Amino acid sequence: MKILFTTLFDPDDLGSRCLAAYLKQFGHEVRIVSLKTYSWNTYSFFHTLEEVDKCRMLWDTGLCDTGYLKNDDIFEDEYILYSEELKTWQPDVIGIGTRTKKLEYFPELIPLMRESCPNAFIVAGGMGPTFDPELVLDYGVDAVIRGEGEYALRDLVTALEKGENWHTVKNVSYKDNNKVIKNALHPQEKNLNAFPIPVLEDDERILITGNKRYTFADPDIPWKNGAYVTLGSRGCILDCSYCGGRSILKVYENVPCYKVRQRKLKNLQEELKQVLAKGKYNFIDLHDEFFVYPVEEMTEFFTWYKNEVRLPFYDNLSASQLNSHPELLDLIFEAGLYEFGVGVQSGDEEFCRRVYNRNNDNKVILNVITKFWEKGLSTFIYMIMGNPLETEENIKNTFNFCLQLPKIAPSLKRKIFFKTTIFYLPPGDILIKERFPELMHLTFSQKEFYRLAMLLECCLLLEEKEFWDLYHNEFYKENPHLLAEFYYKRLNEVHEKYLASELTKIKGKKVWVFGGGAAFQNKKHLLKNVQIEGILMDFENAPAMIDTIPVLHPEQAFSEHPEYPVIIMGKRENVNNMYKKVLQYIYIYIRLDNAAAATL
Repeated sequence: MKILFTTLFDPDDLGSRCLAAYLKQFGHEVRIVSLKTYSWNTYSFFHTLEEVDKCRMLWDTGLCDTGYLKNDDIFEDEYILYSEELKTWQPDVIGIGTRTKKLEYFPELIPLMRESCPNAFIVAGGMGPTFDPELVLDYGVDAVIRGEGEYALRDLVTALEKGENWHTVKNVSYKDNNKVIKNALHPQEKNLNAFPIPVLEDDERILITGNKRYTFADPDIPWKNGAYVTLGSRGCILDCSYCGGRSILKVYENVPCYKVRQRKLKNLQEELKQVLAKGKYNFIDLHDEFFVYPVEEMTEFFTWYKNEVRLPFYDNLSASQLNSHPELLDLIFEAGLYEFGVGVQSGDEEFCRRVYNRNNDNKVILNVITKFWEKGLSTFIYMIMGNPLETEENIKNTFNFCLQLPKIAPSLKRKIFFKTTIFYLPPGDILIKERFPELMHLTFSQKEFYRLAMLLECCLLLEEKEFWDLYHNEFYKENPHLLAEFYYKRLNEVHEKYLASELTKIKGKKVWVFGGGAAFQNKKHLLKNVQIEGILMDFENAPAMIDTIPVLHPEQAFSEHPEYPVIIMGKRENVNNMYKKVLQYIYIYIRLDNAAAATL
């Protein structure tokens, strides 16, 4: 049978890839169509374009979840392209994974599926449908799969293929005379190695965005972030009160279900070998909630990774494990750790334990973050602000914690980002609802949330006295959106001092310049005391020369002269992405700690 998976705003969707790879084992044809790339709009409480423009910059300072963000709409031409895909391929089954926030597209999407493929069976799955299948069934899908999808979808497709009764398939929910039927759940598979590696052929994956259709084999596909996303585990070692993931245990009731399951690291190695064979990825995203195995196994795996993979990678590691085993921290760095993520949520340890059910040790977290910062690595610190249960003292304790973090280093080699989200209650029977039922009736101002989130960023820029003066400033309490203007003014001052110092150090040296656009034209006078050997650009149809300076592809430049410092020249909102590209290219040839990068 033909099965087409549809994803919204998530071309990397690992769930669809896992299900597609599993169904391929049974001879089914699979295809994944992704509607749109990740794309963000604006903050709901801002009223002027000037305010919106200023706050959009926050994406590139790490405040990528600040405010109330919405995905860009799916355009009419993109719906047409999707319809044409359905009509041409005529799948027997259309699967759509969803979260509650994506349901706003269903009133247009589901009728379009019906019109384009009248005989197709439409099935939805995901966290939201698992907790509340009626929410999705009301939009007109034929069935919902609750919980883990591999075995349920296999049995559902088999029943459809043979013309048998699918209504008894485990994990399936459907409507019968307006009554929602929830079938019993299949036990979770404890051995994740029983599932195939989710590496699909490029022509089995399609992206529709920008009013165009692409396969992942197309050289001009706009989704070329170079990342391969995968997991070594399912579930999480923690029991955070605000997380909907732990509610899965209650959904499964008396059926075998596991808090966390891990693949064998040898199995993950086999997957990465297949990824390397494709030769098209620049870095690896190990997207586990926590990538934690026994130290001996971690040591063996990262030693292999260091010797065989040699690609930078992102990972959510355990600060506690790394603090207890500094030799492991050093090995993981040497293996190519590119970014490190750590969940803090609140800098108030007592609040974390009592409200969030997290036993944070701030000294341990600060120690590990500082060590990675000293090695020149990015750290994403996940924070929750805007919890109505927080007191002024709780909030101040969070800021006191953040003021102990290393300050901004303008070279961009040492970066700490806050990924700050406003507190919300996800679907499911989560622990925090049981402990604090009053949260069901409390709200928090978006305006105040933005102020607190922006103040987090200022912790990395200001010393204590100036920070607390800013915290108590009544003007910014009333006009928090202007904190962005304050922040960038101070950030520019720091950059100017840094640049004056760094340009003095490389006076007379040969350098590469990454980016030859408006920023280069406006600030090239600052480079009068260095020798620009080439301007680096990695897009098609790049000019051969700019101002008599040759234009080269970064791979060519770094392979010939990796020792030259790199000066990145771009608009502020582009600089971080440019820096990531530079790291990707540099890493192929030399160690990260030998690369010099500055921004102008």
